[in-house]
Amino acid sequence: MRRAYADTALGQIHYRDGGGSGEPLILLHASPRSSRVYAGLIPLLAPDYRVFAMDTLGSGNSDPLPDSVTMDELARGVVLFMDALGIERANVFGLHTGNKIGAALGANWPDRVKDLILCGETHSIVVRAEDRNTAIHAIVDRYFNTEAPSEHSRLLADWASGFTNLSSVWWHDGVLATHELSTGVLDILKDRVTDFVQARSCLDVLYNANFSFDFSDAMRRIPNRTLIIELARAEEAHLGRQGASVVKLLSSGTLVTMEDTSADVIEFEPSRMAESILDFLGNRVAH
Repeated sequence: MRRAYADTALGQIHYRDGGGSGEPLILLHASPRSSRVYAGLIPLLAPDYRVFAMDTLGSGNSDPLPDSVTMDELARGVVLFMDALGIERANVFGLHTGNKIGAALGANWPDRVKDLILCGETHSIVVRAEDRNTAIHAIVDRYFNTEAPSEHSRLLADWASGFTNLSSVWWHDGVLATHELSTGVLDILKDRVTDFVQARSCLDVLYNANFSFDFSDAMRRIPNRTLIIELARAEEAHLGRQGASVVKLLSSGTLVTMEDTSADVIEFEPSRMAESILDFLGNRVAH
């Protein structure tokens, strides 16, 4: 797998190139992750597609984000990335934050997208914006400290909470309880810690962009053939399954629901995700 940088008007974008000679397929990651999350998935897709996994600006080895940014601007970054690599049109897969970027891309630059796959745990695709933001806040608020009385106190609190969060990433209860400990598992945890460190300074900007993004409006404006993959966990059953409601917003939507599954499937069961991706992309109606 080759790694390289694309020079764009928004800064340098680091990416992984899986090689291959098929249609381009761009993978967009969640926050606070990077293209590292797709290390196991890329080789499974590369025999059929030319796979590119980007580090979103502010994440991984890409350049930092500006002080304020929107999902539309991050989607423009994908367009600029494609321009830099001479990609006219690509299939796009996005997970969590990546599904918002992918939705903005399909809504605003549909001519640059062939087929679109938007994937996420239920909280990530809740149709009603207020409910979705409440669900996301419950997960990500631990990253931030908003009540410190001074700048010094805030920085100290952020430093302390950052260390606590890093510790929880490394000693991940779900990973350690579910998977037999191995060098491969430790490598995944190491990648998660590295990603968190690299993205930490931009997390508030990324999540504010997420909270302000009108996901439902973007879905209504996407003309492209689109697959929704809902990763449905028992812990989020109170939110109600959202995939069917999302598909109703689309002009050409299909739903796959993976029960009892989290975003961990990308790293721990990449063949399962690859099967859904390849099945959708391979079943095209000629046009």
